[in-house]
Amino acid sequence: LPIDRRHFRVVHIFLTDYETGVDLRAFANAISRLHRTGCADLWIHSSFLAEPGRFDIFEGDEIDPVPAHNLLRLCVHSPAMLSASLIPWLVYTLESGTSLTSVDVMIPGLGPSQWATILPRISLSCLRDLRLVGVSLPILLRFLDRHPFLNIMHLDGLEVEDPTFAPSELDLPRLTTIEGNEVQISRFLSVLKPSTLTQYVNVVFRDDYSLEGLDSPPAAFDAEACLSVLRSLAHRVAGFPEAYIALLFNISSIQADSAFFGDLRQYRNLESRPERNLSLDRLEININSQTSSEAMEILNKCMGWLRLFGRIRLLRIWVGGDFPQDMRKVYVEQLSESLKDTVIFFSA
Repeated sequence: LPIDRRHFRVVHIFLTDYETGVDLRAFANAISRLHRTGCADLWIHSSFLAEPGRFDIFEGDEIDPVPAHNLLRLCVHSPAMLSASLIPWLVYTLESGTSLTSVDVMIPGLGPSQWATILPRISLSCLRDLRLVGVSLPILLRFLDRHPFLNIMHLDGLEVEDPTFAPSELDLPRLTTIEGNEVQISRFLSVLKPSTLTQYVNVVFRDDYSLEGLDSPPAAFDAEACLSVLRSLAHRVAGFPEAYIALLFNISSIQADSAFFGDLRQYRNLESRPERNLSLDRLEININSQTSSEAMEILNKCMGWLRLFGRIRLLRIWVGGDFPQDMRKVYVEQLSESLKDTVIFFSA
């Protein structure tokens, strides 16, 4: 292929590595020629449960780093990249990726110490969308301080526990979207300047994607962290009556905190709840349940909570395809009685 021309817009590489490992020499030969495709989007995936010890040993020289011409999106979800022969290629691709707008790196084994070495060498003036699994909050903040035009931040795998860390306020004036679990989002909001997220806010509460496929059980819902996020949002948009606020909750357990989603009588002063000061343009609740009975239990817990918000313009509830159609109508009718100005959708 003639170089410096876009022959393919998107290139996906899927590695079958769970049982047999990867032929690193063949893989190296492939990625060392990727620049000739002129691709804008590059995705490298493998079995997320693969262990580094299962990979073949590549005893050749390091791959010659080649700049990724006009690369816009880089997504790497593979522990194979931790190979001593391949990691220099990844680092150099990031270093030379001046056109990159989206970077998504989820490599099991890549942790705070590695990111602390890599990130100071990288400056991406076009970066708008970011996920760096395994990075610690102090290291991430130093990196983001040089990338003020970020729009979307995915917090999967963020290491938030650092008792010695005293944060300074981070200014991300164009940030509109934050995704992660309630603890990650709460910690991240605590280091943002009050002027951030004031007019367009899209917050997605969900499980940490970096833990998918692992044997460890999902973390219990942290009601206080979630309330902290809602308080922060209410404070940030207080002076902006036209602010657009969208919240998405992925609720996967019927063991969600009953005082938060259910028995609100446990709160002595409901008027102090931050939901009272939040008028939402969009609220989506995605119920990930195994059975219809579990979904109904979660819905019953959410009913009282939904009434706390100052206003909800559009409410969309996602349930499993086997959720009875007649029960959907029942819940829509019940919600419509208390949320009279809300457009309500039940989606499978």
